[in-house]
Amino acid sequence: MSLLTGHPIVDDDGWRRHPDARFVIPDQWGPHLETLLLPDHPHLMPIAVALLITADDEDGIYDDFHLEAFYTGPLSDWLRTQDDDPSWMLRYDRFVEMLLLTFLDRLIRWGMLAVRVNGAAMECRLMLPAGFGDEVAEDDEDDW
Repeated sequence: MSLLTGHPIVDDDGWRRHPDARFVIPDQWGPHLETLLLPDHPHLMPIAVALLITADDEDGIYDDFHLEAFYTGPLSDWLRTQDDDPSWMLRYDRFVEMLLLTFLDRLIRWGMLAVRVNGAAMECRLMLPAGFGDEVAEDDEDDW
């Protein structure tokens, strides 16, 4: 099993997503991140983990997604170490914006994420390619 390729569609509910992937919840998504992203795409793990910890447990949706708020909030929180000042956060700029948009687009094209425009913000929704996360064992708890 591997990441999907191809072009995303926009479904009837407005989600831009890969047509061969399905919506999942964080408990289904988390256990497959390392398999899907490592070793070939380790640079996407921090973004994936930040999406995982911010997505709603019941539907896998991160409402009111703003690139800068995500970058300086959940992503900074996850990357902060014990040696950093508690107020430390990543610095957002136009270069970072381009990278984040590119990385989110990759997750969409690979069948790991869906996005939908919601006014001035976006909604992000967790997805998995076919064959991943079809069932979740009780001991598949995530330590992220």
